[in-house]
Amino acid sequence: MRFHGAYPVGDWAGTKKVELKDNRQENRYRMVDVVHPQQERQVQGKGSPKAIAIISFYQPTFVFELSSLKPLSDEEWKTITGLLKRALRKGLGGKTSTGYGLCFIPQDDYPLWVDLKGVGVSPLLRSDEPEFRPSLFKATLKGHVSRLLAGVCGDETVVKNKINRLFGYTTEPGILQLYWENKQNFPKYDTHGEENTPIYENRGILKLDAPHQELIFIQKVLEFTYVMAGLGKSWRRVWHKDFMPSYKTRAIGCHWDWLDSSFDRTAIKNIADLRAFLTQLHADMMAYVKVNANSASYLSWKEAWCPQRLSVYSQVVSQSQAVCLFHDSKFKTTPAIGGRTSNDDRPTSFSFVWHRMLPLPDDRYLEIVTVFHADRTPWKRQGEDQLEPFIKAVKSALGEDSHTWGNEPKL
Repeated sequence: MRFHGAYPVGDWAGTKKVELKDNRQENRYRMVDVVHPQQERQVQGKGSPKAIAIISFYQPTFVFELSSLKPLSDEEWKTITGLLKRALRKGLGGKTSTGYGLCFIPQDDYPLWVDLKGVGVSPLLRSDEPEFRPSLFKATLKGHVSRLLAGVCGDETVVKNKINRLFGYTTEPGILQLYWENKQNFPKYDTHGEENTPIYENRGILKLDAPHQELIFIQKVLEFTYVMAGLGKSWRRVWHKDFMPSYKTRAIGCHWDWLDSSFDRTAIKNIADLRAFLTQLHADMMAYVKVNANSASYLSWKEAWCPQRLSVYSQVVSQSQAVCLFHDSKFKTTPAIGGRTSNDDRPTSFSFVWHRMLPLPDDRYLEIVTVFHADRTPWKRQGEDQLEPFIKAVKSALGEDSHTWGNEPKL
């Protein structure tokens, strides 16, 4: 630890003894964590599962001892103390963007903030303890920026350069700064379902900073994230505990509410509002990469956000009309819908369908189903194409007038 200029005291490694399935006990250390990079698999439809070990500090105590060969005045020591504090604001170790290794908030003021409340499936530490990981905000925004830009720019180098500039790369930090501040007494943890799936409930403020033009762009991405999708594990599905209470096996999905923000969020109350929002968003993305509608192209990524590759369906409802489709025996064993085949016990890939219940006033919702249909191979189940039956089922559930945005597939 000497390269940090300090030495840790106490149980800085986060030691915990856990019992394994074969009844053996093993020491696990919170400072050793495992990350699972998923952007290529989720957004581009490429790559394979990975697990990478990293070192991170969770609430450690470090002692910094400074000395000088010559006497220094109190003013000089105050200056040195100030420099040390400024250096520490960026954090120590890995995962500082998730709140690890920080002794105080990195900035005093953030020009962009959103007050959020959410529930969902909780990740587990290596000690099998649930943890709400603020890294989900950065990962989610990075993923959606990738989707949105890939939908208006066919040059992969340009898209990746934009992403790296915003979020950083191995050689340099990004210009976007994020900080998640939990509200008092949050997060809360529990389990749900027959399998006792670990779940979280959280409320807090997501704070962001970047150059002005980039903040305007990120504001639009934040709105897209809230309107069309979710955050964290299982974000492609609605929170079954609320929207399909009859399902008791395990916790599925997530649900987030936008409580307040530093800006006025686009008002979306019906199909027409959502259509206008998505149309304007697509135009804003083209402006961001400096292309016009006539010259715009797109990448052939799994979830590139362009009208040629997807269809959005929506309807104002008081309770979910489409959630049962994801539990249909044929649909749930179609890779594009359920992420698995009839021979799999659990999902082995990511679904090509998003499902969102966007909160509206008076206990109503805009139910939104997004279907990515450019690659027809995952839509086959035992040789039969399930895209047409699924689209028909969605329209039957949400109404024949539910098509909202994007090109409907040729069936």
